[in-house]
Amino acid sequence: MQTFLIGLVLVGAGLAGVFWGYRIFRILLPIYGGIAGFVIAYAWLGQDSQLLALGVGVVAAVILGTLAYFFWSVFVWLGGVVLGAAIGALIAAALNLWTWLAILLVVGLATLFGYLFWKIRDEVVIIATVIAGAGAVVHGVGTWLGLRTGIGAAIEPNSIWLLLLLAAIWIGLVIFGIRYQWGRYRHLGWYGFGGRVQPAVAPKPEVPVSAPLAAAPTPPAAVPAGEHGHLRCGSEPRRNYQPGHDAG
Repeated sequence: MQTFLIGLVLVGAGLAGVFWGYRIFRILLPIYGGIAGFVIAYAWLGQDSQLLALGVGVVAAVILGTLAYFFWSVFVWLGGVVLGAAIGALIAAALNLWTWLAILLVVGLATLFGYLFWKIRDEVVIIATVIAGAGAVVHGVGTWLGLRTGIGAAIEPNSIWLLLLLAAIWIGLVIFGIRYQWGRYRHLGWYGFGGRVQPAVAPKPEVPVSAPLAAAPTPPAAVPAGEHGHLRCGSEPRRNYQPGHDAG
């Protein structure tokens, strides 16, 4: 049951990285750091030290999660280091490399991916999350199928058919995952220097200022009508004419 749960966690976290690694990179970083710590401790301490290896992975996840939350300026570079170390640990454990060679591989890939993340960022985030996620899936499936892993340990060799099956799964996930994420997320530009790249805003077209309209002429004032509806020209009212009152 314990082996099944470990494999389930590895497969779930790996598939998340393969298909959504770019979008949830900040969430995946501590998870993959924990996976790298678990794989290294599990391969180094032996197959009977699963709980101790799990504790190492949890501690690594907490430390990396704290760094990713508080230090955005080094977050992407740190993500490259973690993913490079995780990929190196998965390869070293699957191939049962000598201890010195495993250390050299982990340090070398961590340095390489850290540099690439710092210089290129967006494209490398997609590629690295897919590669690390596919490796986690393969390691989880191998755990279910009895894959024996170790670093500098005396273990029985694995079946060639099992190794070929896991290699085919890894290659298929890498190809499909890169194509999928490249088409969906590459244009977002979230991990450039300074964070998300703001999309360019097209300038508003200038509206020509039209000439002011001429004021409408004021209509003339209405002339008041006199008695009996006749118009009058003067301002004084017209008196009625009465005979005999012309003089005096």
